[in-house]
Amino acid sequence: MARAEPSRPRVLVDADVLFAGATSPSEQGASLTILHMAEITLIKAVTPQQVITEAQRNLAQKLPQPLPAFQLLVHRSLTILPDPLPQELAGHHGLADPKDLPMQTTPAHAHRPETELDKRLPTGYTASSSDGQEGG
Repeated sequence: MARAEPSRPRVLVDADVLFAGATSPSEQGASLTILHMAEITLIKAVTPQQVITEAQRNLAQKLPQPLPAFQLLVHRSLTILPDPLPQELAGHHGLADPKDLPMQTTPAHAHRPETELDKRLPTGYTASSSDGQEGG
């Protein structure tokens, strides 16, 4: 009889964690440790696509040297979720800055089965990884 794989804690990662992880001067930084924990599958780190875009934009503007490390961390560590749909944001207007609403509402829709989330991701991507391959 096959043993069920234990579920991993899901951790919602924001742009600050990605920026700090990519620019960490040491391997002991908290943000980088979180991303490494996801890489070795101790946790499942999830984030909406908007967070990846924001962190990458901030790195490109402020500190472009670690962009390759950032891309590697995203590829190896994160489950990328599609940004919430406008109707999912509708009930939350006024509760946060409009640019932050997708991140604020991600926990509410992140529980959906990955196959449902996959329908809203760009071609070649799955909710399991940033490159369309299983993993995570």
